[in-house]
Amino acid sequence: MTFSFTLGILFLFIKIALNVTDGYMVHYATYMASRTYSVIDVNSNDPSGADDVAAKEAEKIMGKFIDLGFGTFSIKHPTDVTGLPYVGASFDFKKRFTVGLLGGKSELNLKSESFLGKEPTRSTCAYRMCEALKAVGGDCQAGVHFTLFDNGC
Repeated sequence: MTFSFTLGILFLFIKIALNVTDGYMVHYATYMASRTYSVIDVNSNDPSGADDVAAKEAEKIMGKFIDLGFGTFSIKHPTDVTGLPYVGASFDFKKRFTVGLLGGKSELNLKSESFLGKEPTRSTCAYRMCEALKAVGGDCQAGVHFTLFDNGC
């Protein structure tokens, strides 16, 4: 009886350790996908022109680290933001806490999120510069290049 109890406790701790390891790997993959999403720019004239391309690249990066089949991967685009201006990746998945009778058989709903500030694209910078120039009485003409810097542009 003592041997089976000790063996049960051993398997309990092994399963918990594997869950923690899986969690760290999912967090790392989510961060890498979020970082990939935040830096991709395709030099589009539309401020949100790179969002779909960046989301596909982020999903590819996430898939390199973990199997996407056991959870739901999603991207929060800048157009989806209400409140805090953070965009990035999230991954929802389920894991069993333990095996057998020790700890129960129910699944845990787990979520990994990585929201970073998205780098402004060139078109976003040009739009902001144009609006700033109009605010002070200037004009924006097509084909004219501006050398103003603001907000990381």
